[in-house]
Amino acid sequence: MVRMIRQPTGSIDGLALEKYHVPQTYELEPVLADFLILEGYAASEMRRLDRRSQRRKESIDRRRSNSTSQLRRFPSIFLL
Repeated sequence: MVRMIRQPTGSIDGLALEKYHVPQTYELEPVLADFLILEGYAASEMRRLDRRSQRRKESIDRRRSNSTSQLRRFPSIFLL
């Protein structure tokens, strides 16, 4: 999702960019979203649900990395 921060002009691959308006938020294809962000027309927007999902994923990743680092402390003889 992107939030428009500047009014785009012109078109890209036949798609008129004038239809995207400040300060609206749009769910776009990743390539178009990246283009608008890189050109300074939009900013990445995370919804509250997306943020929760991201935090949950980071928490799971952190637990996985902690459990594997704990296994490394034991000699391999105990990992049969």
